[in-house]
Amino acid sequence: MSNAPSEIPEPQPVTVINTERQISSIRFSPCGRFLLAAGRDAKIHRWEVSPPDASVGEPVAAVEQTESKTNKDGKLPEPVFPELLPLSGHDEWVSTFAFHPQGERLFSADSWGRLICWRYTDEAPVPLWNIAEAHNGWIRQLAVSPDNKQLATCGMDGRIRLWSTEDGSKQSEFSAAGGDVFSLAFHPDGKSLVAGDLTGIITHWDLIEAKPVREFDAKILYKLSYIRETRRP
Repeated sequence: MSNAPSEIPEPQPVTVINTERQISSIRFSPCGRFLLAAGRDAKIHRWEVSPPDASVGEPVAAVEQTESKTNKDGKLPEPVFPELLPLSGHDEWVSTFAFHPQGERLFSADSWGRLICWRYTDEAPVPLWNIAEAHNGWIRQLAVSPDNKQLATCGMDGRIRLWSTEDGSKQSEFSAAGGDVFSLAFHPDGKSLVAGDLTGIITHWDLIEAKPVREFDAKILYKLSYIRETRRP
């Protein structure tokens, strides 16, 4: 029996989807039916990658498989996923989005501080709720609480805010000492969250007491080289 490691095949593209502007986020929906992508054109684009009655992951149409994964002209296969109407309503660059694990809803945010909730499965989606100034400037990241009832947002204004996923009402707010907050995540128990700022400080927040519990110094991961911001004029 040979002990030589088996050769691992290189991943090959099945199809290629081209977009006109830069893409900042791209994800499959929890049901596996849609592929969504957001970016600089202020829209969230949608492609149907599985038919409504298909099992998760079953493609809309098969792509002819060849050894080279290219057509006769040496080009990659054309897209086989139908593009649906995009989600339009943001002011500028869509910085991030997150799915509600249940209820076919999507939360999206942009570089002007707008926060929107959508039913992304609709044929022509319109906002279920829309907050024009959820933050002052870039919203960096979104996180849905473990019980799916709250949406946390953070941004360049140094604020962390909690919103109702049902109607978008603001429930609480925290101010980060380090300013621009880039990332956040809920603890699995839903009683606290952690947030990281631009300078490499991670803060653990108690959501019940509405106060910071402790800080972690992660400055070794921080390096400022060049940052270009989009601000409200």
